[in-house]
Amino acid sequence: MVALIVVAAGAATELVMAPEASGAQHVLYGVLVVLCAITAALCLWFACEWGKKRFAASLVLVVGAVLSATIAAGCYKALADHGDLTVPVTVRHQKPLADKDQATADIDATPTRSHVRVRVTLPDHYPTGTCVASAQAEVAAGVDGMAQKSEAVTLMSGQTGDINLHGARKDVELTVVIHAGEGCLMDLAFEPAVLHDDAWWLP
Repeated sequence: MVALIVVAAGAATELVMAPEASGAQHVLYGVLVVLCAITAALCLWFACEWGKKRFAASLVLVVGAVLSATIAAGCYKALADHGDLTVPVTVRHQKPLADKDQATADIDATPTRSHVRVRVTLPDHYPTGTCVASAQAEVAAGVDGMAQKSEAVTLMSGQTGDINLHGARKDVELTVVIHAGEGCLMDLAFEPAVLHDDAWWLP
Protein backbone atom coordinates (compact mmCIF):
# COMPACT_ATOMS: atom_id res chain seq x y z
CA MET A 1 0.00 0.00 0.00
CA VAL A 2 2.86 2.37 0.76
CA ALA A 3 4.34 1.73 -2.68
CA LEU A 4 0.99 2.51 -4.35
CA ILE A 5 0.70 5.76 -2.40
CA VAL A 6 4.22 6.73 -3.50
CA VAL A 7 3.32 6.00 -7.15
CA ALA A 8 0.14 8.07 -6.93
CA ALA A 9 1.97 10.93 -5.21
CA GLY A 10 4.72 10.86 -7.83
CA ALA A 11 2.23 10.95 -10.70
CA ALA A 12 0.27 13.79 -9.09
CA THR A 13 3.48 15.78 -8.56
CA GLU A 14 4.52 15.32 -12.21
CA LEU A 15 1.11 16.50 -13.40
CA VAL A 16 0.94 19.52 -11.09
CA MET A 17 4.51 20.62 -11.82
CA ALA A 18 4.35 19.99 -15.57
CA PRO A 19 6.62 22.32 -17.60
CA GLU A 20 5.16 25.01 -19.84
CA ALA A 21 3.76 23.64 -23.11
CA SER A 22 0.75 23.88 -25.40
CA GLY A 23 -2.62 22.46 -24.40
CA ALA A 24 -2.30 19.47 -26.72
CA GLN A 25 1.19 18.72 -25.42
CA HIS A 26 -0.06 18.84 -21.83
CA VAL A 27 -2.87 16.41 -22.67
CA LEU A 28 -0.47 13.92 -24.27
CA TYR A 29 1.94 14.29 -21.36
CA GLY A 30 -0.84 13.74 -18.83
CA VAL A 31 -2.07 10.61 -20.61
CA LEU A 32 1.43 9.12 -20.73
CA VAL A 33 2.15 9.90 -17.06
CA VAL A 34 -1.16 8.39 -15.95
CA LEU A 35 -0.56 5.25 -18.03
CA CYS A 36 2.93 4.91 -16.55
CA ALA A 37 1.54 5.36 -13.04
CA ILE A 38 -1.17 2.72 -13.57
CA THR A 39 1.39 0.29 -15.00
CA ALA A 40 3.79 0.88 -12.10
CA ALA A 41 1.00 0.50 -9.54
CA LEU A 42 -0.21 -2.78 -11.06
CA CYS A 43 3.33 -4.13 -11.26
CA LEU A 44 3.98 -3.33 -7.60
CA TRP A 45 0.63 -4.73 -6.54
CA PHE A 46 1.17 -8.08 -8.20
CA ALA A 47 4.82 -8.16 -7.13
CA CYS A 48 3.69 -7.93 -3.51
CA GLU A 49 1.02 -10.59 -4.07
CA TRP A 50 3.44 -13.04 -5.65
CA GLY A 51 6.52 -12.08 -3.62
CA LYS A 52 6.66 -15.22 -1.53
CA LYS A 53 5.63 -17.78 -4.17
CA ARG A 54 7.06 -16.50 -7.45
CA PHE A 55 10.23 -14.56 -6.79
CA ALA A 56 11.31 -14.40 -10.44
CA ALA A 57 7.94 -13.06 -11.56
CA SER A 58 7.96 -10.52 -8.74
CA LEU A 59 11.41 -9.34 -9.76
CA VAL A 60 10.23 -8.83 -13.35
CA LEU A 61 7.26 -6.83 -12.10
CA VAL A 62 9.45 -4.63 -9.93
CA VAL A 63 11.66 -3.97 -12.97
CA GLY A 64 8.49 -3.09 -14.90
CA ALA A 65 7.50 -0.59 -12.20
CA VAL A 66 10.95 1.02 -12.27
CA LEU A 67 10.84 1.16 -16.07
CA SER A 68 7.43 2.85 -15.98
CA ALA A 69 8.74 5.44 -13.51
CA THR A 70 11.74 6.03 -15.77
CA ILE A 71 9.49 6.55 -18.80
CA ALA A 72 7.38 9.05 -16.81
CA ALA A 73 10.53 10.95 -15.85
CA GLY A 74 11.60 10.88 -19.51
CA CYS A 75 8.24 12.38 -20.52
CA TYR A 76 8.82 15.23 -18.07
CA LYS A 77 12.31 15.84 -19.47
CA ALA A 78 11.04 15.77 -23.07
CA LEU A 79 8.28 18.29 -22.28
CA ALA A 80 10.70 20.56 -20.43
CA ASP A 81 13.19 20.47 -23.33
CA HIS A 82 10.78 20.63 -26.28
CA GLY A 83 7.39 21.94 -25.13
CA ASP A 84 6.02 25.16 -26.63
CA LEU A 85 7.05 28.33 -24.76
CA THR A 86 4.96 31.49 -24.88
CA VAL A 87 7.14 34.59 -24.58
CA PRO A 88 6.54 38.36 -24.89
CA VAL A 89 7.79 40.36 -27.86
CA THR A 90 8.85 43.97 -27.23
CA VAL A 91 9.01 46.55 -30.03
CA ARG A 92 11.87 49.00 -29.53
CA HIS A 93 11.22 52.75 -29.84
CA GLN A 94 7.53 52.43 -30.62
CA LYS A 95 6.44 55.05 -33.12
CA PRO A 96 4.12 55.28 -36.14
CA LEU A 97 5.63 53.66 -39.22
CA ALA A 98 5.18 54.70 -42.84
CA ASP A 99 5.85 52.66 -45.98
CA LYS A 100 9.39 51.12 -46.03
CA ASP A 101 10.02 52.13 -42.42
CA GLN A 102 11.87 49.59 -40.29
CA ALA A 103 11.44 48.57 -36.66
CA THR A 104 13.18 46.12 -34.33
CA ALA A 105 11.61 43.86 -31.75
CA ASP A 106 13.14 41.63 -29.09
CA ILE A 107 11.91 38.26 -27.87
CA ASP A 108 11.98 38.62 -24.10
CA ALA A 109 13.31 35.19 -23.19
CA THR A 110 16.31 32.99 -23.82
CA PRO A 111 15.19 31.12 -26.94
CA THR A 112 15.67 27.39 -26.39
CA ARG A 113 13.68 26.19 -29.39
CA SER A 114 14.40 25.93 -33.11
CA HIS A 115 11.39 27.92 -34.40
CA VAL A 116 9.40 30.96 -33.39
CA ARG A 117 5.76 31.61 -34.27
CA VAL A 118 4.80 35.29 -34.34
CA ARG A 119 1.51 37.12 -34.74
CA VAL A 120 1.66 40.76 -35.79
CA THR A 121 -0.85 43.53 -35.14
CA LEU A 122 -0.72 46.44 -37.57
CA PRO A 123 -3.52 48.94 -36.95
CA ASP A 124 -3.84 52.39 -38.53
CA HIS A 125 -2.23 55.08 -36.44
CA TYR A 126 -5.13 57.43 -37.20
CA PRO A 127 -8.56 56.21 -36.08
CA THR A 128 -10.09 57.16 -39.44
CA GLY A 129 -7.39 55.39 -41.45
CA THR A 130 -8.23 52.59 -43.91
CA CYS A 131 -4.73 51.22 -44.57
CA VAL A 132 -4.93 48.19 -42.27
CA ALA A 133 -6.68 46.12 -44.93
CA SER A 134 -3.66 46.20 -47.24
CA ALA A 135 -0.68 46.99 -44.97
CA GLN A 136 1.90 44.25 -44.45
CA ALA A 137 4.83 43.62 -42.14
CA GLU A 138 7.87 41.78 -43.45
CA VAL A 139 9.37 40.00 -40.43
CA ALA A 140 12.87 38.48 -40.38
CA ALA A 141 14.83 37.00 -37.50
CA GLY A 142 18.35 37.80 -36.43
CA VAL A 143 19.98 35.25 -34.12
CA ASP A 144 22.91 35.78 -31.79
CA GLY A 145 23.58 39.18 -33.39
CA MET A 146 23.66 37.88 -36.97
CA ALA A 147 21.07 38.08 -39.75
CA GLN A 148 19.25 34.82 -40.38
CA LYS A 149 19.60 33.08 -43.73
CA SER A 150 15.98 31.97 -43.84
CA GLU A 151 13.50 34.06 -45.80
CA ALA A 152 11.38 36.62 -44.01
CA VAL A 153 7.66 36.06 -43.55
CA THR A 154 5.24 38.71 -44.82
CA LEU A 155 2.17 39.12 -42.64
CA MET A 156 -0.95 41.24 -42.67
CA SER A 157 -2.43 42.48 -39.42
CA GLY A 158 -3.66 39.54 -37.37
CA GLN A 159 -1.77 36.92 -39.36
CA THR A 160 0.61 34.36 -37.85
CA GLY A 161 3.94 33.30 -39.34
CA ASP A 162 6.59 30.74 -38.44
CA ILE A 163 10.32 31.50 -38.61
CA ASN A 164 13.02 28.83 -38.59
CA LEU A 165 15.83 29.71 -36.18
CA HIS A 166 17.90 26.70 -37.26
CA GLY A 167 18.45 25.43 -33.74
CA ALA A 168 18.29 26.81 -30.22
CA ARG A 169 19.82 30.28 -29.89
CA LYS A 170 20.92 32.58 -27.09
CA ASP A 171 19.29 35.68 -28.54
CA VAL A 172 16.62 36.41 -31.15
CA GLU A 173 15.86 39.82 -32.63
CA LEU A 174 13.07 40.52 -35.10
CA THR A 175 13.51 43.07 -37.89
CA VAL A 176 10.27 44.39 -39.36
CA VAL A 177 9.82 46.34 -42.60
CA ILE A 178 6.43 47.95 -43.17
CA HIS A 179 4.73 47.86 -46.57
CA ALA A 180 1.82 50.27 -46.71
CA GLY A 181 0.21 52.64 -49.19
CA GLU A 182 1.20 56.24 -49.74
CA GLY A 183 0.21 58.44 -46.84
CA CYS A 184 -0.39 55.46 -44.54
CA LEU A 185 0.91 55.52 -40.99
CA MET A 186 0.79 52.28 -39.03
CA ASP A 187 1.31 51.21 -35.43
CA LEU A 188 3.17 47.95 -34.81
CA ALA A 189 2.71 45.41 -32.04
CA PHE A 190 3.18 41.69 -31.53
CA GLU A 191 1.12 39.23 -29.59
CA PRO A 192 3.18 36.89 -27.38
CA ALA A 193 5.32 34.64 -29.58
CA VAL A 194 5.55 30.86 -29.34
CA LEU A 195 8.97 29.24 -29.30
CA HIS A 196 8.69 25.65 -30.47
CA ASP A 197 10.58 22.70 -31.92
CA ASP A 198 9.56 21.20 -35.25
CA ALA A 199 9.60 17.54 -34.18
CA TRP A 200 7.32 14.89 -35.70
CA TRP A 201 6.27 13.53 -32.32
CA LEU A 202 5.12 16.88 -30.92
CA PRO A 203 1.37 17.58 -31.17
